[in-house]
Amino acid sequence: MAPRSLVLKHPRQLGALVSPVRVEIVEALQASGPQPIRALAAQIGRTPHSLYHHFRCLQAAGLVAVRETRRRGRRDEAVYALAAERLVVPERARSAAHVDALTRSTSALLRRAERNFRRAVETGEHRVARSAIGAMAGSRRARLDDATLRRVSALVARIDALLAKGGAKPRGRLFLWTFVLSPIPKP
Repeated sequence: MAPRSLVLKHPRQLGALVSPVRVEIVEALQASGPQPIRALAAQIGRTPHSLYHHFRCLQAAGLVAVRETRRRGRRDEAVYALAAERLVVPERARSAAHVDALTRSTSALLRRAERNFRRAVETGEHRVARSAIGAMAGSRRARLDDATLRRVSALVARIDALLAKGGAKPRGRLFLWTFVLSPIPKP
């Protein structure tokens, strides 16, 4: 069984997540569990051939691993799994390279969210029911003391747990939840 969390201490680990495709692979493995590349490609609407390079990058960084190998026809097929249930960034960046990799991987998350949001709005799928909006976006600037920041962090953890539990179910519409909470540096 994979550990609960993997702290991404090395810039190469975060660097593996600068591609929205690799972020999509990680999200799919988080939601569906271990899968062969062929099944994951079908799930995310890509060809298996287009994912091999990305899997090699994720595997070299230690973010995914071969869970098992099974026979499929005349060939062996690797089943990949995440190295941990959650991939977590450390509290403090260790170097300029780490800061750069963290910033670039966060940018990939936001680019992926923007692409999904755009497709949902363009296709009209942002509405899930007549009276409910299924796609939301927003930004709020607020002053947070330590106690409020802890409460916000706890709420994010609860939302994450709820989404992780819901993600295991094969029913319902697929959603992407992306968030960034960042202090605003003084000028």
